[in-house]
Amino acid sequence: SSDHTADTGSAVSRSGWGLERREDRTAEGSTEPTRNARWMMAHRPDLAKPDQAERLTDGKELPLAAGEQKGQQQPLSTSIWEFNPSEYVSHWRGRAPYSLLAEAFSTLEGTTARTVSVATLTNAFRCLIIADRASLVPALYLCIDKIAPSYSADVAPIAVGHSILSKAIMEATGVQKSALREKSIAFGDLGDAAVAVKASQRTLSFGRAASKPLLIDGGDGQLGLFTSLQNISREHGSGAQERKRAIIAQLLVAAKGVETKYVVRTLEGQLRVGSAKKTILKALASAFALTLTTAQPLASNIQERKRLEAAMAAANTATQDCFAQHPNLADLCNAFWQIKEANGSNGANGSNVAASATACGPDVLDDVRCWGRLKLLCPLSAGVPVESMLGQITRNFDAMSARAVAGERFSCEWKYDGQRGQIHRMASGEVRIFSRHSQDTTQKMEEIAALFRDDTCSEDRLSRFPKSFVLDCEIVAVQIPEDEHAPLRLLPMQMMSTGGAASSNGAGRSLLPNIASQSNQRLCVFAFDLLVCEGDVLVDKPLIERRARLRRDFGPERGRFAFVDCEDIDAQSAVSDPERATGALQ
Repeated sequence: SSDHTADTGSAVSRSGWGLERREDRTAEGSTEPTRNARWMMAHRPDLAKPDQAERLTDGKELPLAAGEQKGQQQPLSTSIWEFNPSEYVSHWRGRAPYSLLAEAFSTLEGTTARTVSVATLTNAFRCLIIADRASLVPALYLCIDKIAPSYSADVAPIAVGHSILSKAIMEATGVQKSALREKSIAFGDLGDAAVAVKASQRTLSFGRAASKPLLIDGGDGQLGLFTSLQNISREHGSGAQERKRAIIAQLLVAAKGVETKYVVRTLEGQLRVGSAKKTILKALASAFALTLTTAQPLASNIQERKRLEAAMAAANTATQDCFAQHPNLADLCNAFWQIKEANGSNGANGSNVAASATACGPDVLDDVRCWGRLKLLCPLSAGVPVESMLGQITRNFDAMSARAVAGERFSCEWKYDGQRGQIHRMASGEVRIFSRHSQDTTQKMEEIAALFRDDTCSEDRLSRFPKSFVLDCEIVAVQIPEDEHAPLRLLPMQMMSTGGAASSNGAGRSLLPNIASQSNQRLCVFAFDLLVCEGDVLVDKPLIERRARLRRDFGPERGRFAFVDCEDIDAQSAVSDPERATGALQ
């Protein structure tokens, strides 16, 4: 009978899928809220009354999430000074369970305090650092609703539509389409609806073996969310939709309790828990700063706490700066691991040269120079796009000039109607072009990529560009007049609409059908900044020096490569002579 459910064991639903076990722990007529109601009051502040929580799941109790304990355990929202990660992970059976992130997401969703969010994520990352370092990078990507860097060409973005996701939920739970639709409308969230329909299932249990938890990152035959998402993103061709649905159904079967909600939201690409990138990076920096010192509670030592607060602040500053120049979480974590391991080695053997190169030491953890080594281990380099510095809107010239310090000079540059481009040329000759959102647009801009790729030095021709560089520019459609002395005509950005038409000369330009059909129209690079040149990182140098290097090392070509029109103005002169400044802007 489905009413006779064992305390432990794997369950089999009427739809044939293995599901969680469930039992009613509230006696009939009792006024004490069920565990489901208590969970709702803890994780859904908007549903404070037990009867409301009961109604939302038809009076059924939410199952225990993987790794959830009946006894008392420190929640992830515990103060970082009192939280003990070693104790928290003591019940894990091998790799890190997804319940760790599910608990963190629940806390983040229920608070607006950034300090609570940072503390919760810091504690979660500390657990991974000491117990499952291989799951740290997957966890970071899951927190920002991604499975790879934006510029990665190996893994496509997840694209799971509502239809296939709903079918997977119905397949995993046996719920009817009308019932799922009703729940989805009632909750306004497909993730909450999935939790409700799973909680209302009647299941059978056999044996005493506990079901395996859903992991953050799978392996050795165990199911992991991150690995499954990568597999889904790689599914293409005939039968891809059915294969995706099968993977999703497996994830939903393995998920327990609130895990189901965040699995569904992740598949939708709408996590919506307030885990901003800056918050994630700050928590990661704090977790490593704390772990370098101790994994034990620190609340009793006020002096040590102040020192660690300074260390976390220094680590956060360095981490944000490093990630802006090298936005790759795997490379960033590798740099952290090198600092951590070198710090441990340096403590054991002071003569270790490799360790001393990256070690911070217990007395200098709060030193910015210590964490500044992140940029040495994870440097700005060609091939990894730098996060674009975007402009700030100003109301008028007076407001803009007020931002400048007297005696400083600022540059007035023409605003081109094109697409922002970041061009990377590696020493191997490979060229990649990235958008301002760090997406790889090399194939789309093949005409531009060929300009730099084909630039080689020969006996009768000198190279016009350095062998390796990172260039910031605006890519603009232009019309070249017949008169070679006449200026180029800048075309509107609409002329750069995407498509697959070939060029008129048969060369097969892969983009821009509006331009390809006209022999006198093409794409032109207007360069305005040079970030890396021949291995020299220039971002910390003044703009005037970077621009001088740009104009010295790069050779313009009419209609193909040019420098932006600009005029430099002294801030003090601009205030005393606004007409000249306004003229420069115009």
